[in-house]
Amino acid sequence: MENEILIYLLKVSLGIAIICMSYILLRNDSNLVIKRFYLLFGIIASWVFPLLPFPQLIDFNTTDPLAVPSSSITAEPASITVDTATNFSFHFNWLNVLIMIYSAGVLIILLRNIFLISRWGVKRRKQNDGRNIVFTDNEQVYTLFSWIFLPEKYRNDPRIEPIILHEKAHINQMHFIDLILVELTVLLTWFNPFTWLISRMIKENHE
Repeated sequence: MENEILIYLLKVSLGIAIICMSYILLRNDSNLVIKRFYLLFGIIASWVFPLLPFPQLIDFNTTDPLAVPSSSITAEPASITVDTATNFSFHFNWLNVLIMIYSAGVLIILLRNIFLISRWGVKRRKQNDGRNIVFTDNEQVYTLFSWIFLPEKYRNDPRIEPIILHEKAHINQMHFIDLILVELTVLLTWFNPFTWLISRMIKENHE
């Protein structure tokens, strides 16, 4: 079971790598919508495509005319000599090692995200023309679902309106869907460098 999961994750990583390399052809395109949905559905396809069943093209039930009948082969019992001095063998399970390394990476990414969320330091909400604005101790400006997160220093800043309009555009275009999907992909395929690259591509396309 663990072996099948690792193979599946490798197939997903290969799909993401293909999407990243082919995105080079669209990177200079001015149509942000096409680029957005190409990356979004590319990630979805990378997760779904390895799960699709494919018919076998090779018929394994055909008989080989060159096969030798088993009845014509006689095997003589072999004598096995065991040296008691070298009877001890150490079996190293590489699969368990890979699972431990992978799980440690997932845990580190998960704890990092929890730490970043905890640093938001939500202070107080205010309603302004139907917009949900949250002032935080963080210096970054970002959106999540229908909420706009702004640094506390912008609370009484008269230049805040263009920033709010820019973040509201992210909300209207539901960019949080892309971000959630790519963050889950980063969490589960953190070992793939193309995963981090496609995450950067999506965020650059949003801006």
